[in-house]
Amino acid sequence: MLSSFLEHFSLVSMPEFIMGSYFFKMMSKADDEMAQPRTLEELLRDFSSTKIAKETDLNQVVESKVWSHKFREHLRKNTMTDEETLLKFLVLTQPLQANHDICLNKKRKPCLSKKETEILVKRAVMEFFSENSEEQLCLSNQDLFQSLFESSKRLARGGKVHKDDLTLLLTARTDLDVWYDGLEPEFMRFIQRIGPSAIACILMSVKEKGCQGIYIIMDLPMSQKKKATVGDFVQTRSCIGEPRSNALHCLLERQLTVFTDILNEPDPENRTEYPLPDDHWINQPLAEEDDKTLLMLALERDLHDFTKVLLQTGASAKLFNPILGRSPIHVAVMNGNLRSLELLFSIGSNMPNINAIMRSNGRTALHLCAEKKKVDCLKFLLAQAGIDPNIKDKKNAQTPLYLAVKVGSLEMSKALVEGGSDFEYVCFGRPIYPDLMNDKLPGFNPTLLQRKAPTIVQQLSQGSFEALISILDKAAKIHCLRGSQSTNKDEESDQLLADFQSLMLQTDSFSLNNRVTGGSTILQKACDLGLDDYVEELLSEGYDVDPDGTTESRSIPPLLLAANKGHMKCVLKLAECKATLNKFNTRTQESVLHCLLKTDNRNNAQFVETLLDLLSMDELIPEIQKIINKRDKLENTALHYATQMWPQTVVRKLLDLGANIGMKNHWNETPVTKIRPETLEAYLDDCIEAEGEVNHENFSVTYNYSFLAPPKEDLPYVNRDLVPRDPENQKLADDDEDEKVPLPETQTLWHMGQSKAHRHLLKHPVITSFLYLKWGRIRRYFNRNLRFYVLFVFVLTWFIFENFGGKTLRSGESQSIPALHVLYFVFAFILVGFILRDWAMDIKDVMRAEQMKSNNSGMEEPTSSGKLALIIIFSNWVESLFIIFLGLVLVGGVPYLWSSLLFLTIVLLVREFFQVSVSLKRYICSPENWIEVAMISLIGFILFLGDEHHYNLKRHFSAIVLVLSWAEFITLVGKHPKLSRYNVYVTMFYKVLATFFFFLCWYMFFIIAFGLGFYIMLHRDGPLDVVGDDDYVFFNRPWTALVKTSTMFVGELEFSDIPIDLESNLSPLSYLFFLSFVFLIVVVLMNLLNGLAVSDTGVIQEKAEIVSYISRVETISYTESVLLGDPFNFLSNWPALKWLLNMPSCSLCAQLYKSKTMQRIFNKITGATGILLFYTFLTTKKLTIKPNGRKSDCDCLRVELMDEDIIACTKDIVLQKDQQSPQDDRLEKLETKFGQGMANLSESVESRITRLEEKIDLLVSSMYRVK
Repeated sequence: MLSSFLEHFSLVSMPEFIMGSYFFKMMSKADDEMAQPRTLEELLRDFSSTKIAKETDLNQVVESKVWSHKFREHLRKNTMTDEETLLKFLVLTQPLQANHDICLNKKRKPCLSKKETEILVKRAVMEFFSENSEEQLCLSNQDLFQSLFESSKRLARGGKVHKDDLTLLLTARTDLDVWYDGLEPEFMRFIQRIGPSAIACILMSVKEKGCQGIYIIMDLPMSQKKKATVGDFVQTRSCIGEPRSNALHCLLERQLTVFTDILNEPDPENRTEYPLPDDHWINQPLAEEDDKTLLMLALERDLHDFTKVLLQTGASAKLFNPILGRSPIHVAVMNGNLRSLELLFSIGSNMPNINAIMRSNGRTALHLCAEKKKVDCLKFLLAQAGIDPNIKDKKNAQTPLYLAVKVGSLEMSKALVEGGSDFEYVCFGRPIYPDLMNDKLPGFNPTLLQRKAPTIVQQLSQGSFEALISILDKAAKIHCLRGSQSTNKDEESDQLLADFQSLMLQTDSFSLNNRVTGGSTILQKACDLGLDDYVEELLSEGYDVDPDGTTESRSIPPLLLAANKGHMKCVLKLAECKATLNKFNTRTQESVLHCLLKTDNRNNAQFVETLLDLLSMDELIPEIQKIINKRDKLENTALHYATQMWPQTVVRKLLDLGANIGMKNHWNETPVTKIRPETLEAYLDDCIEAEGEVNHENFSVTYNYSFLAPPKEDLPYVNRDLVPRDPENQKLADDDEDEKVPLPETQTLWHMGQSKAHRHLLKHPVITSFLYLKWGRIRRYFNRNLRFYVLFVFVLTWFIFENFGGKTLRSGESQSIPALHVLYFVFAFILVGFILRDWAMDIKDVMRAEQMKSNNSGMEEPTSSGKLALIIIFSNWVESLFIIFLGLVLVGGVPYLWSSLLFLTIVLLVREFFQVSVSLKRYICSPENWIEVAMISLIGFILFLGDEHHYNLKRHFSAIVLVLSWAEFITLVGKHPKLSRYNVYVTMFYKVLATFFFFLCWYMFFIIAFGLGFYIMLHRDGPLDVVGDDDYVFFNRPWTALVKTSTMFVGELEFSDIPIDLESNLSPLSYLFFLSFVFLIVVVLMNLLNGLAVSDTGVIQEKAEIVSYISRVETISYTESVLLGDPFNFLSNWPALKWLLNMPSCSLCAQLYKSKTMQRIFNKITGATGILLFYTFLTTKKLTIKPNGRKSDCDCLRVELMDEDIIACTKDIVLQKDQQSPQDDRLEKLETKFGQGMANLSESVESRITRLEEKIDLLVSSMYRVK
């Protein structure tokens, strides 16, 4: 039954849903399903030891692993046949790669024998590189394909496998079109689609969106579905009624009228271009439809009316989809519909690129027509202007004519020859005519046909350009066969470079920048192959080659291609030539830092040194800082990769450049937990910059908080989900650098506090100073909540005592309790005092904020005093209402307690609803919230349940409510950041409570067993027993026996009350049973619990300061997230249970905050932006203070920017750094002297060797003369 259930909901059998990994992990039994591969390398690693024989079905090998099976289904779902071929090739050659790596390390015995290696090499070459193979591999390096094709011919004739065959195969695995721009980006897309939450994926990824999606979830019959009308859709950018989703729904439902109305709605951005730009929502890929555009969907489903409307509205007919690697013209031809092609060419100002090539195989629409025998479509394309019938694909440069002849189509072959195809072209070692035509089309003579000359005017002769490409391919082959580490050059390499330079002189810059080979420019190809000499030649003065040049089908800049392979010389040369660093790969969202840090060069000292030099170049630092926190497709930043694999020197360099340590990736991992504590501590020390002597009046300290400031890239809604990236503009820098986004600022510190290895760093003055400033901003909101709850508890207690208290407490006439009225007066007076104290603190906070802005932003004109007074008055309207309410309760007294308690309960209920809307998961999983829900429910019973028949029930409820409300009050007061001692006490209490709970969950069975034993042994409820008035009756019922045993467990034994019959002969046995209970439970178990409690409290007491800072961080971060709508899904981190972490947060606020308008409204209501430091006050992410400056004479007006204890710790660090600097200077001098000495010694040795060589030469020459 379970297997059928899984099959029903699997990713394969139910394509309507894109299931999340949480559902997959929760429901699957297989161990390999639990370990989701994170990279393509991890996926293939499972096949490293797979034995693949000659007759082994490769499809079954792929299907044998769960995740490769899922990935293959994903490829098939998106009709990616070439990518599926790449997967098979990589799986087949993975054992070869693993065996090669083992042989290089020489630490283990090879996993493949020589015979097994030969079998795999031969099979791979024959299946993927022979002419008659049905699954030919696509390579960007055509010379590599040709070499492997020659190997296939040799092996087909019975030749032996050579060592070079293996080398070429392993090189093919790293080809650009196989890995970096081939299967790896698609695998990252596949992993991204498998989100962490099944429920969220089901709700958000139902294919039939809109009404139909809702009815699927609600399980309503299709007949009840309401047909959409124009009124159902609103032109807005919010998550409700978003026009793109509405248009998609109408297209899927075939509702042409509503679809047309939606597309014809006025553009909010008033763009009038035709066709519409690529970043318009009509042209954007739809994630819920496998990243197809609306136009692609209409073409794919043969919806001609929708296609016509889209084209007329401005949907771009030539738009290249960078995710799928194809254009609308390819979709139309693959679908084989001539009418669709005619529609694409029907509007002259919105025509497709007829020669557009697919990224995966380099084929044009003409190739597809020839391969699929679409005669009508092929003739239509040949009749269009600008068609080039001689474009070569990436499968050993096949042309459309070659494919037409290969499939045996005489009609298509004639049409192509008449259209200008070159029938003398040589492919797979033989010309199309006469060799191939004689085999496939006997009797056909193309020379008798009248040919039309191609309409494309070539800027560079075909022979010259192909000669340039051929030189690059040959140079790459030599580099490959000699090994990538070889630096030796020979005459052949020098001659190739000289020939390349000679051909370059015959070309112009336009041809070099725009001519495409295999989808790439010549510079892209050279950078991918790592040919640094050729890259230097291309970028030399006089040729004017664009260092950022890309093509439509290969949008990866040359810099990223070089960085991906670790070609540092090419990277440095491109950087010197002003190549733009802030560009990214549109498929993987990777920047140059991602590419460099993903290479396997972490153990290469020279590479690491060169990388550090690159990151330290002054002219590049501003550009690097723009991309330092950019995310890739799986939301990894450069620091994620650096902390996983690279030396700490690289990590430290990234931190110095401004890398954020708290950004989460796809698996909710943060870099801070993987940075070594000593590295992070050293970095924090350097975040303190001091000027002057420590004790001098002009001594100043600057705290650098840049590592805590959340970058815009961390915003999940506005920057990442809702704003699509423009493929035409690949710059990562935001267009509006001044746009402010309110984001939480302490969640990085929360992750640091959760790491046992890093939590001690919370005591560092850089962090404590930040928390000090943060508490100044958040204090008002915490105190408001605390004052409200204290008032609620007092009014609730007063109400309960007035209604259920004893008679002795009441006065004679009013029947009220005067003492409580007096206590309330004192209580109200104290609360008003605290409010006035907070107002004074608010004045200081405003003055402190003004001083911070003045110190850090250079503001010359501070805010006027009148404006500051108005800010303070209007920002404290809540306190004013609170004081009025206090007065009303005081004046109204007992008669108004019921209404007062009802009002406060309603406010408490609103507060709870707000917490639910922020994170339903956090609310449900928090025991504290369950206590509040129970308390509100019981208060409802107390307020509205009649007294006639439920007085005693309400008394019991009131007693429970008193305990719950006061317990919540104690916990809330203990969370106050200023009450560090009580923070520790509350932490101790809950820690010991948790320890006792988990301990007793198991050992409580001892108590139950003894309780049941006491009942059976001591009850007086037998058929012959008579219960007297003085008899002990607590053991006469099982329940009371268990309660009594539990009280005995804590020491309430009352030996004299144990009803053991002393006259019975079995009394010794009863006493033995009792003594066993005393020893095992009272002595052993109770003392064990005491020991555990002492151990827990001792550990907490030792780390009291850290515990207090952790509590402060948790309080501040929780308040921040609630007020800001939890944009980072931070609240879902609790509880820290693996099976709950992947559950969705179910945040209503998160959905509403996707609308910028709603976000601004909520921020105005809650004043949430006022709690942020970087948003307004620390715009430079630094704070400068002068701690030794003169103090004001009046203490009440004195504003301290920082706590004195924090300043003292800061001075200690400054003094330590000053003491270390002379030692560092000495070390530098010694290193300099040592380096100079070694250099002098080297020069001396070299000069002596030179003189010795000269003497030997003279001696040899003299010997020749003698002869």
